[in-house]
Amino acid sequence: MQHEAKTMPWIVVAGVVAMAAGSLAEDLPRLCPQPQELRLLPGEGPMDLSAGALVQVPPSAPRPIQLAAERLRAELARRTGRPPLEAVRTTLVVGAVQDLDAEAHDRVPKAILEEAGALPPEGYRLRTSPTGAVVVGRDARGAVYGVETLIQLVRGSPSVPAVDIRDYPDSAWRLTYCAGGDRLDDRLRRIVGLCVHYKLNLIVFENPAFYRLSDPEARARLTEVFAYCRDLGIEPVPELQSFGWSQHLLPLDPLCVEAAPARDRRFRFADDETARPCDRPGQDLAVRNGDLDRAEGHRFADWQQDDVGTTLFADTSERGGMCLMIQRQTPGFSRVSQRVRCEPDTCYEVQVDMRTQAGKDFAAYFEVYGSPTLDRGQEFAAYPHVATTTDWERRSLKFRSGPARELVVYLRIQEGTGSAWFDNLSIRTAGEPPLINIVETPDQPLVVTSVDRATTYRPGVDYDVEPGDLRFPYADTAAPWRVTRRRDGALTAGQEVLLSYEWAEPGDITYCPSEPRTQALMEKAIRDTTATLKPRLIHLGHDEPRVINRDQRCRKRGLPAYALYVDDIRRMHRYVKKADPDCRVMIWADAFRVNDKGEVKMAWFSEEKCALADAVRDMPRDIILCPWRYTETDVDFLWRDLASLTAAGFDVTGSPWYDLCNVVAWGRAAARLRPESGTCLGLFLTTWDDRWDALPITSGLMWTLARAGIPGEGDALDKALRARYAGFGTYAP
Repeated sequence: MQHEAKTMPWIVVAGVVAMAAGSLAEDLPRLCPQPQELRLLPGEGPMDLSAGALVQVPPSAPRPIQLAAERLRAELARRTGRPPLEAVRTTLVVGAVQDLDAEAHDRVPKAILEEAGALPPEGYRLRTSPTGAVVVGRDARGAVYGVETLIQLVRGSPSVPAVDIRDYPDSAWRLTYCAGGDRLDDRLRRIVGLCVHYKLNLIVFENPAFYRLSDPEARARLTEVFAYCRDLGIEPVPELQSFGWSQHLLPLDPLCVEAAPARDRRFRFADDETARPCDRPGQDLAVRNGDLDRAEGHRFADWQQDDVGTTLFADTSERGGMCLMIQRQTPGFSRVSQRVRCEPDTCYEVQVDMRTQAGKDFAAYFEVYGSPTLDRGQEFAAYPHVATTTDWERRSLKFRSGPARELVVYLRIQEGTGSAWFDNLSIRTAGEPPLINIVETPDQPLVVTSVDRATTYRPGVDYDVEPGDLRFPYADTAAPWRVTRRRDGALTAGQEVLLSYEWAEPGDITYCPSEPRTQALMEKAIRDTTATLKPRLIHLGHDEPRVINRDQRCRKRGLPAYALYVDDIRRMHRYVKKADPDCRVMIWADAFRVNDKGEVKMAWFSEEKCALADAVRDMPRDIILCPWRYTETDVDFLWRDLASLTAAGFDVTGSPWYDLCNVVAWGRAAARLRPESGTCLGLFLTTWDDRWDALPITSGLMWTLARAGIPGEGDALDKALRARYAGFGTYAP
């Protein structure tokens, strides 16, 4: 291994196909991520591993390198079917510069040691020859990544071509998200192994155990997971979901929810002294062709529809007559819609018969939009997505119209493949809901007044309150609260009164940032997580704020929505810095997406906007902001998401999901921004619903971001990417 080999010129293989000395880059080994620089050594024969090989690692090498060597030995055993014999001449030397420099002068060329030492962090040199291979990392992670490249070469063939690789990452931050991580099971081992194999160095875990670290079992399991990741050379990052996604916090204290106000609802004290809702008279709405029986060919009368006869069909209904069938054989969405006049401030219930046959990533549902909005600025109400195969079932969705005088009803399939049948749709006036899921705290009590609001009645004197159920998830079947008249009080039998209160609507999942209980739970979770797991980074979620400034606890503070939102970020940042001054905070940044005017809109169900500069004025600039979009392929659009935040002084990442063209667009946007700003840290792959389709390509762009110029657009690009990355394994449940 000491002699000089006849070499070809360096071939830059990352990102684009190149040629050198008459050889096509396609003839080079297929690797993922592709190395920054690779050259063939045509003067040397291949490395023959059919009889196995000895893997040598300095005893002083750190554990990630030792484990990488074990993975290499295991791969060799799988390929040869036997362990190597001592007489085998092929030797694979693995280590980092600081280890090999002292112990392997006779086995590693000096030039390779020097070149490896001059590489950027996490870089490595790899050279193969007929007698073996050397892998030299700039550091421990570099050595691990060099081993993973060698494993891919070994998997390709037991006859490994003589190559010389000089490799290093363009992005120091290469992240992914993983739901779970609260126990070391086979799924987690496989996912973490794939992330290391594709040279990612950070993995963000989200699970409820971060809120339960006082439980010895939860603490032990998380400690084991974090140690396992670090042993493999990947740094674990806890995500303590907050604000818009508070599903881990609200079970601990359901009073922490951002509640919905119910003002001046009319009740009457019945014969049993219990206050009961006074239902308003109303009429069912006139849905045209709601039974979906009138169709010409596949076009339904009175319904707005596209893709007639392509994804939308008239079919025979088992319920009688005809029905709508939406069928998608390729991913995407298809829908029909109808506008229906309604009365404002009225409770309605949509009912529809529905059957489904699920394909991949399937989601079928129905939803109602209000014009201008529904109650409290809520843009729409949607039935929970049906993602499995189901038989015919009558399904219903209740909502309040608020200021809307017109509704838009949609029947649809979103994103995936499969079929859904809809029949017999109606919209009926619904009775006023009972007193369920009441969120009563000292800052927002239940109030009973006379109909003319001249008299406020006194609890414990004029009436008594018997609490009902309040637990997350909030259900419309929860045991109701009871308000009963005291016979010796000021209320009379049969009297009508107005009740005002806050309540948790079914589906509510946002916490109240002004509630002291919320703040105490978040501070404890952050303190316990940093003390137990010693993370370098902590992700706080803080995304998709559906509602802000809705209940009395927030409204009493007299702040605009953006001020409440940023105040909560600052508070969480203080908690982290108090627990560990060296730990950095990350959050999702969808609330800071700017429009063409440089404005941001914090909450889904609010039209309140402000300038980005005003929104972030008081935010600590060491917070890492992580914007995401999952289907957008307009590079200018994604670049604006990143550039607006870097211009405001923040470090950022760009976050794709499963759409390969979207991954490339994020790579192009990040590569475009990098020369302009040193604060674009790289890409952050999300994997919601355990979708890891884009792991290989995203890892490639993370590693070689400087060459993100992959040609093509649309379907042609998607097809080329799938062909390019075919055969590179990923995780599937």
